[in-house]
Amino acid sequence: MKVVNKINWKVVVEPSQSFSLGKTNEAHSKELQRDCETIVKEIKRHIDNIQSVTVEYDTEELCSFCNERWDTDEDGCPTCCNAAINEWQNIQMHRHNHS
Repeated sequence: MKVVNKINWKVVVEPSQSFSLGKTNEAHSKELQRDCETIVKEIKRHIDNIQSVTVEYDTEELCSFCNERWDTDEDGCPTCCNAAINEWQNIQMHRHNHS
């Protein structure tokens, strides 16, 4: 008979993700990082019996032109928008001319 054990117990704390109007993604990201670091300090200061407190995040790759998910073809050329394709082609041409 199968037995299911609960393992790897964790407490997950998620900061507020509200996006401040007028802030860039980079500024918002720095603000969230600061908030998370403050939460970690407060947890360490007030809570006993913890093994570790860490800040973790996922990353996403987006096109700086169209803000769509970054994807490329088999040659490495972006596929999301003409601006990204044109930039990639210009870089490739520049590299080829300086080889």
